[in-house]
Amino acid sequence: MTPRLARILSGFEPDLSRFWIVVDPDGLLLNERILATLSDRGFEVLPFDDPLAFRVEYEERYREPWDRGEAGASAALILHLRAADPAELPWDYLRQARLVRLSLAELLPNLDYTVLRQVDSDQLEALYEAHQRFADQVMGENATKDFILTHLYHIDPTLIQQPHDLWRELLRLHYRHIELPASLSARIDYSVRDKPALQGIPITSLFAHRPTALRAMQEGWAAFVTEEIEASKRDASEAAVPYIETWKIPFAHDDIRPIVDSLFLDGVLHPLVVAAVPPNLPD
Repeated sequence: MTPRLARILSGFEPDLSRFWIVVDPDGLLLNERILATLSDRGFEVLPFDDPLAFRVEYEERYREPWDRGEAGASAALILHLRAADPAELPWDYLRQARLVRLSLAELLPNLDYTVLRQVDSDQLEALYEAHQRFADQVMGENATKDFILTHLYHIDPTLIQQPHDLWRELLRLHYRHIELPASLSARIDYSVRDKPALQGIPITSLFAHRPTALRAMQEGWAAFVTEEIEASKRDASEAAVPYIETWKIPFAHDDIRPIVDSLFLDGVLHPLVVAAVPPNLPD
């Protein structure tokens, strides 16, 4: 069992109480492995979505059999509340049940909660381990974003200086089908906006929206190939006229080319159809 799951499950023993209330605004208890482990321990988890339906289920299948000294539908019942405040629950539930609070704020106390809520649940295990190892002080919103970018996505915005730095990180993420939360994408944009070589690039949307980035790469490939073809047709004595665009992708850079090759092989990017390929076009 992973450290994060062990942390969440610590204390859940049916011998401690038959009836439990778990206040869980972030849905941490709904992880499949957690639910399976709870089931193995004799717990059943019921959502508190419909108060009347829950009351009927609780009374008929659990409380009444328990009061008669019978086993009931399971050894213990967990009322799962997707809210931060249990005050909305009936008073008799609060009096009878053992109350447990779960949230990202308690699981990762040194990181900003508003940022944590934007992290995909699949990334929480790695983030929990990074928090345990490296988050030795309470961080604000921007520091939390930088921490997550560094330890979860392995991106340091301070190292993004040139277009090939930017596109290396973009391609690396989108090749793995990873989209950054909008707030993290905006944090990268803010961190690099003073770099002259990166002006005019829609950084936030490129990191946060994979289709946008792939469309930009496909269009950029057409512009790149067109320029290469035009350059190959020029006489050696003719002055080169560079392709002018607000921003363009450095496909020829050593950091970019291998990932682009993989995107073509996987069918993510598509070859460009041209009338004729000049013999001196670079491989």
